[in-house]
Amino acid sequence: MIIYLQEQCEACGAITAEGDILTALLLDRKVDPSFFNKLHTQEPYYLKTGTKEIKLQSPSFSMVNFIQPHLASRLYISEKLNGSGASARFLPFFFPLSNTSLYRYQENTTSRKNITLFQSLIKSLMKTYYTQDLNKLKYQVYLNENAKQLVYNFEKDIKQNHLFYLPKEVHPALSKLHGHAVRLAWCIHVLYVQNDLPHNYPIQEAAMQDAISLCYVLLEHIKYAYNPAGLQAHDNAVKILENLKNINCSIDNEILHHGWIDSRTIQQRTHIKAKDVGNALSYLEKYNLVRIVDNGKAKNIVVVHPHFNKFKFD
Repeated sequence: MIIYLQEQCEACGAITAEGDILTALLLDRKVDPSFFNKLHTQEPYYLKTGTKEIKLQSPSFSMVNFIQPHLASRLYISEKLNGSGASARFLPFFFPLSNTSLYRYQENTTSRKNITLFQSLIKSLMKTYYTQDLNKLKYQVYLNENAKQLVYNFEKDIKQNHLFYLPKEVHPALSKLHGHAVRLAWCIHVLYVQNDLPHNYPIQEAAMQDAISLCYVLLEHIKYAYNPAGLQAHDNAVKILENLKNINCSIDNEILHHGWIDSRTIQQRTHIKAKDVGNALSYLEKYNLVRIVDNGKAKNIVVVHPHFNKFKFD
């Protein structure tokens, strides 16, 4: 990737349907996660391998990855990536499979006009900014005073009303959310201005407010991504659910027949660690499939919904 960036004048973009690039780069133990931080901030990066030296002055790499939940969980559970801040550079959005009709594209006259407008805008931006010149011009875009104040207020709200109540794992991502809002505001600004030289105009409060509203939506997705009882518990929750459906042991079946089972039995049946069983059960509790009864003992009572076997996770 570093060599490819050097060949492409230090700027690349990628859209992948299976997250191949994400898997190959971010989850490879040999890859330095700080490299992705440099791509995000366009800071200089230096690498020496054997007799070869590579210097990148202002690298950038934009990615859009459509990936399955189990792969996303590997990204957000990684201590290496979380510790370096690399995972915080990626904004997650989890597509609600149960409500796909709400997101299904329906072509009509308005949508066709919007697509035509979007394509025209992208072509115009490419003519303005695309270059293979390593010494390309760089532009600074400013926010007007009202837009700046909106950013400060948003950062303050995140710190005062969200960070304190969330696991420490999510703090780095939320601490950078106001920066993501400014980046998104630039994209919205380009749409609003519709000019060949959008960098000549300061970002207005309307674009900034729209970007902040979008980040409040993404905030819930970020919480889910880092929550031990959220995305990271998904696979174990599926495993527990399937295991309970397949009970054939007479003793366990007798217990389940009365509507409950204990957490230690679940742990023994699934071979999942006790802490992870607790997180997975909390995940299932959100869907009203179980209720956890803390009886003060090492093993909690788990009351199972009578129709749990009809439920299926995607």
